[in-house]
Amino acid sequence: MMMHRRCFSSTTNRLAEYARKKKNKMHWADEAKLLNNIQRALTHYDDFYGNLFGKQWPSMRLGLLSPPKYMAIPNTFTGNIEPITQKLNGMGAYNIQQLWSNSLEEHEAKELDLNKDLGRLHQVDITLGAIAESKRAAELDILYQNAPTGKKLGELQLGKHTMGRIVSDVSEAAGDFIPSTKLKGMDDFTLDSEYFSSYLKKHDEPEEDESATEVEGDNEVLFLKSNQSSLLHFPQFLIPHAFENGSAMNFPPASRDSSSNLREYICVNGSSILPVIALDLRPGTNLLDMCAGPGTKSLMALMTMATDSITCNDLESSRLARVKQIFLEFLGTSNPDIATFTKFNSRDHPAREEYSRVLVDVPCLNDRVSCTVVDNNIFKPRRTKERLALVKTQKEILHSGLKAVNKKEGSAIVYSTCTLSPIENDGVVMNALKETEVSNLYVDLVGLMKLITPFEKAGVFRVTRIRCEVLVTPTKFCNYGPMFISRIVVKPSLAFVVEA
Repeated sequence: MMMHRRCFSSTTNRLAEYARKKKNKMHWADEAKLLNNIQRALTHYDDFYGNLFGKQWPSMRLGLLSPPKYMAIPNTFTGNIEPITQKLNGMGAYNIQQLWSNSLEEHEAKELDLNKDLGRLHQVDITLGAIAESKRAAELDILYQNAPTGKKLGELQLGKHTMGRIVSDVSEAAGDFIPSTKLKGMDDFTLDSEYFSSYLKKHDEPEEDESATEVEGDNEVLFLKSNQSSLLHFPQFLIPHAFENGSAMNFPPASRDSSSNLREYICVNGSSILPVIALDLRPGTNLLDMCAGPGTKSLMALMTMATDSITCNDLESSRLARVKQIFLEFLGTSNPDIATFTKFNSRDHPAREEYSRVLVDVPCLNDRVSCTVVDNNIFKPRRTKERLALVKTQKEILHSGLKAVNKKEGSAIVYSTCTLSPIENDGVVMNALKETEVSNLYVDLVGLMKLITPFEKAGVFRVTRIRCEVLVTPTKFCNYGPMFISRIVVKPSLAFVVEA
């Protein structure tokens, strides 16, 4: 009992100290000591997403902190789909594939206006710019307050700046102000404004020489017209089941099928089916999963029975081992004939062959995990540099994926994350497409919207349209996601240009 009282007292004291910090601004190094990894994540999200999503953020936040909503996908490799489906129906779950089909018939697809919501999207740019400038000013302020000698703050040109100058100014200030050997704790100081610069650099105001032409590789982003977009189908053998929104029901662990001894179904966060469906797998396609571990999406791709081969790539042996283990559980072999395993750095994948489908499901902030899991959290201080480097890593992986796709009409790349951050979503896609050397690439926003709208109309997902993709956002009663999906296709025929 005495130990419990001591723990309670210690926790109370820490919370009280944190509350005092909120009232009286505390030095950043002392503040960091008070926050555990989850608190750091929530502080970041409240500041970032709170400003970005406004009144919608509290509902999203509650969703992230609540248990996610799962779908159960019957294992086609058991050969007993019908009994498994009946079993799931008996639990009270409904067939998502059938619901999608019914909703598609009820809600006739309308012509998509690609200029819709441009005002709201422009406001996102403005908000991100304001957040970045605020963080930049705070970082300079910290450096200036602790400076024994060096430039005055005014000499750092705090007036009109492009985002490209933010990091250089702060880095210059750090070098001039604070020798790392003299200021205790500054070796842990990192520049959060770096995170925003990658998104906003393409939206900078022109330099002084406004007559300068576009640099090589600064492409326009192309969108398919409605009559050119792909007609994406729900895979015949992918039959997810889910409980009604707001239901407290959960799927029990999957039993083994009596005849095949394979797992009857796999449970996934429901939004995870969308990148796989967006691939539009068909007989004759070969798929590259660039970041395959832990293997859930690779398994779903195989469950569609609609691809001739799949290459599962991951740099880490432990993650490839997890892919093979999940194959063993659901396919009966860790090395199926149609699967190949490679171990390359996805940022520079050699792509010895070209693929008709490429899945680029990149490492990201992983908002839900960051908000709920303390261990190995991306907001752990020792992982700060890794967190700030995520955008660069994501863009390099996407660049690699764009090179790996074959150049035949209809080939497709799907980029996905499980974060709400437009820096890692919209920003990565837009910048990668502007910088890539690969030609004839088009954003298939229309095809993706036609695929996802029936889900939205049926109330399965809460969907937000971004610039060239869609975002599934979580809430307490519709707690799928977050999941961001962008579909890019090879289309030699003419498409119209939408300026980014």
